[in-house]
Amino acid sequence: MNNIPYLNIELTNRCNKSCHFCGRAAARKVGALMLGDMDMILYRQIIDQYQGDIVQFNRDGETLLFPHLYEAIYLVRDRIVNIVTNGILLWERRKDIEDVTSITVSVIEDDSEQFEAVKKFAEAYQIPVFIKFLGKYHNPEYEKLGLKTMRRTIHAPGGDWKYEKGHDPNIPELGICLDFLMKPSISWDGKFYICNRYDPGGKGIVGDVTKNNLKEIWNNDLRMQWLEYHKYGQREKVPLCSTCKFWGIPTG
Repeated sequence: MNNIPYLNIELTNRCNKSCHFCGRAAARKVGALMLGDMDMILYRQIIDQYQGDIVQFNRDGETLLFPHLYEAIYLVRDRIVNIVTNGILLWERRKDIEDVTSITVSVIEDDSEQFEAVKKFAEAYQIPVFIKFLGKYHNPEYEKLGLKTMRRTIHAPGGDWKYEKGHDPNIPELGICLDFLMKPSISWDGKFYICNRYDPGGKGIVGDVTKNNLKEIWNNDLRMQWLEYHKYGQREKVPLCSTCKFWGIPTG
């Protein structure tokens, strides 16, 4: 697989919500996470190099806070485009996101501002909105709006372990983490990660798109060595993967 099939891009790592389960929120609170927005020149370079069909705007921040959101989405409007968001700004930024394929809203608690924004948007637009309930929380009012829902099990704030239900996520029949194989992530400042897991220590960084192009990074010696470890059932030899329990199959 010489080219990236599915790319996560972090337009910003700023957020307007502070969820109790989120390690990123804790890092922001103590000033341990340097905040910023992706430069549009860098973004255009990434999109010009990317040959895959799927773009998801998601990593450590709230996508709808990005000031150049309309332009960012417009440049990938011919692809499958998904936004993962807390939904609070969904109605406010509605004109900027009309070209996306779908929207996933993460919901973990009663939040009237969040619900009203989602409700107004869902009633006015035909764009599919999926509600992702986190942990044990459930609000049937979202389903009354005709929205499809999913559930994700909460894990430890520091990373993908200590899952809430007491069991680890499923392992794919292939025996290799699907996220590692096909879903890398680029942070707002250009760091290229092997996946989209929370990685405050940068253990999963294999390159920097401000220095090398996507194809060079995707096929560089470090990632190829880590791929070999995964292929031979030795993912514990990969710094980030050694403590991760996730295999690319969401747990609900």
